[in-house]
Amino acid sequence: MLLDEVISFLHPEQKGTYLDCTIGAGGHSREILERIVPGGSLVGIDQDKEMLNLAEKRLKNYGKNLKLIQSDFAHISEIFKKGERFTAIDEKNAPRSPAPRSFATKKLKKAMTHDKKIGI
Repeated sequence: MLLDEVISFLHPEQKGTYLDCTIGAGGHSREILERIVPGGSLVGIDQDKEMLNLAEKRLKNYGKNLKLIQSDFAHISEIFKKGERFTAIDEKNAPRSPAPRSFATKKLKKAMTHDKKIGI
């Protein structure tokens, strides 16, 4: 998904908590973080350790507003505490795993607050 479309769809706000399911090099996440700091936070997931290291380097200035997790999108329910909520979720390239997309999307919907969208 193109960056402008993601930002328009997620409409990041400073008070929100956002999830990037495939953070990659951090391009989309950087733009989300620019719009949500100082009050918001972003969690980035990627199964590729090299990409996660690259994202960590590129996004190092966001410190306490950023949490990076090495994992596969299919394990989303194991990653987060039961009841943890996100304002919006960017799952632009997810899942990379063989898990069916509808299965993973159902897990994400459970983690959403009631008034926001999932960026697909």
